[in-house]
Amino acid sequence: MMNNLGTDAAVLDALIAKRNADRAREEEVAASAAEAAAREQDQKRIDARHRDERRRAKARKRAWERQLRKAEEQHQALNDEAAYLAQRIIALEGRNRVIRMFLPRNSELERLRARARQCGIEIAQADAGIAKLRSSPPEGPDLAD
Repeated sequence: MMNNLGTDAAVLDALIAKRNADRAREEEVAASAAEAAAREQDQKRIDARHRDERRRAKARKRAWERQLRKAEEQHQALNDEAAYLAQRIIALEGRNRVIRMFLPRNSELERLRARARQCGIEIAQADAGIAKLRSSPPEGPDLAD
């Protein structure tokens, strides 16, 4: 009987040891799965942060390009207006001087000359604004597209 009890105890100890080993393996697998899930969550957060940074950088670039385009359009409009004023001034100056002395064209001529001077100032300001915009492009991740 003693031998039988010893064998039963040994079998029982073996079963307990096996059960403990199985539990330890299950705990390791669960811990490993939890670590993997945590790493995956961290990676998703990092990826989301990078996507957000890239999206904001693209938005800054589009806003900068829009500002530059508007400044260039305004510059072109001022150039067109200056060219028109120059043509009008030349046309009025080309008329007979005697007629100009008696007609109120001088006031129109002076008004056109004043507007042409103002256009020159505005064109210079627009040039400076465009140069400033071009010298400071938006910062952020590489925006090749």
